[in-house]
Amino acid sequence: MGITKRRSLCKLQKKSYNDDQVINLHLHRIIRLYVMAEYKFCMVGAAVTHRETTGRMELAVTASIGPLVYSIIRKLSKVSIPIPAMILTLLIFCCLCTVLMALFWSQTIFLFGQERSVVLMILLFGMALVNATSNVLFMPYMATFHDSYLTAYFVGMGLSSLFPSIVSILQGSGNNCVVVNGTSIQTSGFLQFGVKEFNFIMLSWMLLATVAFVYLIFLKNAEIAGKKELSTDQLPKKLSPSVDEPGSLSNREFSPLNQCTETYGAENRSHTNNLRLILLLFLIASISAQMNGIVPSIQSYASLPFSQKTYHLGLTLSNIVSPIVCFLPLFVKINGLSVLVSLTMVSTVLTGLIIAFAAMSPTPILQFSVWGSILIIVMVVCSVALNSFLRTVLATVLGNDTTDREMRLFWGGLFIQVGSLLGSIAMFPLINILHLFISAPPCQ
Repeated sequence: MGITKRRSLCKLQKKSYNDDQVINLHLHRIIRLYVMAEYKFCMVGAAVTHRETTGRMELAVTASIGPLVYSIIRKLSKVSIPIPAMILTLLIFCCLCTVLMALFWSQTIFLFGQERSVVLMILLFGMALVNATSNVLFMPYMATFHDSYLTAYFVGMGLSSLFPSIVSILQGSGNNCVVVNGTSIQTSGFLQFGVKEFNFIMLSWMLLATVAFVYLIFLKNAEIAGKKELSTDQLPKKLSPSVDEPGSLSNREFSPLNQCTETYGAENRSHTNNLRLILLLFLIASISAQMNGIVPSIQSYASLPFSQKTYHLGLTLSNIVSPIVCFLPLFVKINGLSVLVSLTMVSTVLTGLIIAFAAMSPTPILQFSVWGSILIIVMVVCSVALNSFLRTVLATVLGNDTTDREMRLFWGGLFIQVGSLLGSIAMFPLINILHLFISAPPCQ
């Protein structure tokens, strides 16, 4: 589960809120929430960013301690972790965080000289922890199911952004640009429902995910129980050819040369497979860094100079196209490394172009041309679509390359998280310390 960052739910002030201020929630702080769901296997997660006036803190980066601890326990200890029970615990924990978020999100505590949303931060950290751990926990568990379930898992990751985005659109915008005396200024709009209602809608989606997972476990257990194991008396009495039969092992020729050739061939295949695995993990980390760390961090800088409509249209179309392209690997099979590397390079070029437009903010080229808006929307949508497609394909190839699917998918999930983390870390100083990207005026 990456750490992907999606549409904002609300923006929070660092002080107490009265009824009038609740209407203006979209003006101050960003919460990014999402739910992973799929046809038969539903997951849930959250990635959040909370911006303080004295500094900016990436909770999603801090939450990476979750997969780190899990990976250490899994690899270095002999503790047997019941994966289904742990997944169910995380889902229930995230549901609990959502309930508490709906009820206590506006509560503040006086800390370090001013009111701070400590409760909110703790709850968001808990939800981000679930999301970060999902990459190394949920993906390997999919190895116990049919290959098509893995594709459905990534379709669910696409739906994770689509559903909250739809709810956010229905909620309405807290910001409107109006012209007063020939000057465009920003005003507070009216929200159809507040933060509490939004969180309860998310809770219903997450409860659906939890119920779906319980149903999936039930189906799996029923399938296992329904299989009849062969008893010893049903086994064939002759499991191997007799030493006296023609074609038996004793009649085959073995020579040191043949044994040496077979050993060399096995070692060569093992070396090739290891190199292939390393390259696949590098590609999936690169894709994750772009789609979960780089592009979400700079998309607003690249799009808003053209118009708010350009930004929202690019974001909405991206959220729609992401789950759709995740279906493509069911019909389009790609296994060749050369093709995967080429597509990753195309994705990197698109990301580079988006970075270039973001760096030119607030006055990019083609700023006052309709072609500029079209160009940035196409680049953002194509980048998200290609990255979503490649992530699904790479995970599928990882799972199909060997019989040890669970271990490979574990490494795949770990490198998704590593790539997302590195992408976020790389962008943090560029945006918050060096200030290489400048925001366009909201009502330019």
